[in-house]
Amino acid sequence: SKKEKTSGEILMAAPTSSASACSGERWPPLESSPEVFNQFMWSLGVPRGEAEFHDVYGLDADALAMVPQPVLAVVFCFPDPPEDPAAPPEQVSATEDKESLDEVYFIKQIDSLGNACGTIALLHAVGNACSEISLVENSGLDLFFKSTASMDPYERARVLEKDDDMARAHSLAASAGDTEIGDIVEEHYVCFTALNSKSFCWS
Repeated sequence: SKKEKTSGEILMAAPTSSASACSGERWPPLESSPEVFNQFMWSLGVPRGEAEFHDVYGLDADALAMVPQPVLAVVFCFPDPPEDPAAPPEQVSATEDKESLDEVYFIKQIDSLGNACGTIALLHAVGNACSEISLVENSGLDLFFKSTASMDPYERARVLEKDDDMARAHSLAASAGDTEIGDIVEEHYVCFTALNSKSFCWS
């Protein structure tokens, strides 16, 4: 008999808000809402029941006990202050397991991607959990991951930059939120993804 599969969970640690790192009409900011991200993810080719976003209300034991399992990734939305020229270079990963870095699916957020950090966080969450998630064949995500599998982070960013279908899906998701988009966006999304039982990476 076929073993019943448990859907994976992608967690969102943030209050409801619109968020991103920079501006851009092609990539407007996404609301930090599980409902928005779920509809966005499902429209791109993750079947309902395979994975779902959920809010994280706290990091204490009681709050974490409410988190559905298994957890595939955690998407954080946090204040993003202006860049400090004296700050050290951006780090791609916080894992100490350097051999695992080759396994990380990572996209660099280049300036021309505007407020695409929400979409990039989603791509990092799903792209690093493809062994746990069955994508719809020839869907937007399936084609994107297959076409960029052997590319470096900058090459993937260039492909995303020119992907009209992904940009349209992003814009639809942005318009589905309840939060008014302001002129200045001061939050940014990052994604923690499980590489193995011992290490996580952020992107």
